[in-house]
Amino acid sequence: MTPKNRHHCLAASGLALVIAFTAMKAEALEVQGEVGANAVTSTWQGDGGGGGQLRLGTRFWQWLTVDFAGWTQYLRVDQRSTTGLTFGLAATLAGPRLRPTLRVYALHQHEEGLVSVKENPWGTLFGIGAGIRHRAGGGVQVSAEMPIAKARFGEWYAYFGANTT
Repeated sequence: MTPKNRHHCLAASGLALVIAFTAMKAEALEVQGEVGANAVTSTWQGDGGGGGQLRLGTRFWQWLTVDFAGWTQYLRVDQRSTTGLTFGLAATLAGPRLRPTLRVYALHQHEEGLVSVKENPWGTLFGIGAGIRHRAGGGVQVSAEMPIAKARFGEWYAYFGANTT
C-alpha cells in the first residue's frame, strides 16, 4: 500500500463525557465503558468527517489497560463509511486531576460507499456486503482523562484523545 492511498486518520474524541464503572475502591481493577464522538481527517484533500465510538476496557494496577474499541464514521471524499475495530494496550499515569495515556492497538477496518450502507446497514457493522474494503494494521493514541464527578458506582470523566493509524 503506497503512502498516498494509505488511510491516515486523526480522530479527536473531543471532550466527550465518559463514564468509568468502578468498584468503590478500584485499587487493583477498574472496568471502563466509554461512549464518544469523533472528528476525522485523512491524507486526501478535503476528506473530513465524523462519527461515534464505543470503548470497553479493564484497567489493572491503576496504570495498565486492556481494551476493545469500535467506531463508525462518515468521510466526505467518495461519500463513504468506515467502521473500525481495535484491540489495545494502554499505559496511564494516574494523577489526581489529569491522567495522560499512551495506547497502542491492532486495527481491523471496513470501508464502503454509502450506497452499500443503505442497501445493507447491518452488514456494514459486521463486514458483510458488496463493496466492502478490509484493512488491517495498527495505531497509536495519545489521550488524557480528567475526573469531573463521582457517582455511586464510579466516576465521570472529560476525555480528549488523538490517534494515527
